Order: sequence, then C-alpha cells, then structure tokens
Amino acid sequence: DALELYIYPLPVDGVINVKGIESLTDVKSITVISLTGKVLKDFDTNLGSFNISDINNGIYFLVIEHGQNQHESLKFTISK
Repeated sequence: DALELYIYPLPVDGVINVKGIESLTDVKSITVISLTGKVLKDFDTNLGSFNISDINNGIYFLVIEHGQNQHESLKFTISK
C-alpha cells in the first residue's frame, strides 16, 4: 500500500496540516527543514497539525521519520 500523505492548505500561512499522518506507525520525529538543510523546527507529536507561524515565507520540507528508519519528505511553501 502506498502512503498517501499531503499538506494543506497550500500555501501554508501559519499552521500546517498533514493528511494521512495517522496511518504511519511509530512516528519518531517531525522536522521542518530549509532548502539549505537547516533544521528550523522539531515536533514530537503526530497529531497532524503544527504551528509554524514563526517561520518566514519560503519553500521548506517537512520530514517525518517513522518505523524502521523510514522517512517521508513533503515540500511546501509558506506565504503569509
């Protein structure tokens, strides 16, 4: 079964929502990373909704680590 994860709304304006995160088992970390690879924010929950209002406009990745060293990477744009 293919994972169906997606971010909404796009562009993001302060709170990022991840649809499908509840289907992942054993979520270890959720991280917002810049295009240069800098870690901007870490979350320790998989509730599916994350406040990123303190991050500037731009393009970023949301990286979800789960299971046995598996990673899902979702690209998104912040526009306020």
